[in-house]
Amino acid sequence: MSVAAAGRVPESGRTIAGYYTLAGLYTLSAAAIWGVNTLFLLDAGLSFFEVFVANGAFSLGTVLFEIPTGVVADTLGRRMSFLLSVSVLGLSTLAYVTLAAIDAGVIAFALASVVMALGFTFTRARWRRGSSTRSPQRDIAVFSTRCSRAARR
Repeated sequence: MSVAAAGRVPESGRTIAGYYTLAGLYTLSAAAIWGVNTLFLLDAGLSFFEVFVANGAFSLGTVLFEIPTGVVADTLGRRMSFLLSVSVLGLSTLAYVTLAAIDAGVIAFALASVVMALGFTFTRARWRRGSSTRSPQRDIAVFSTRCSRAARR
């Protein structure tokens, strides 16, 4: 039986530090995007109001996709949710770059923002799934078990 299945929390400070480091880096990278996003949209030729509209479309997309992406994570699993997230985020990022290159308008950027929101909600659905029955200690135990298995290979 694995450490995670037994419900024991690893005592290793290194494991706990690794878990929080990875979680922090993920959060930092996701947060850094938004400071750059506004500058990117301004550089692409949108006005401040149009940037607000594009970011508002992202927020609306987030609200619209929260439940459906949660259902996908619950039915197809976390891995599939993560793969869909990475795929959709990759495509929406390419769409952003392409739209900036062709000097597209606010409507096109708003649509790309809605697609990007879909990608981010797939990511959140992956982390949120089962959160009512899991604790950070259990997540650390699972992380520790996976690190141990990877080290043995």
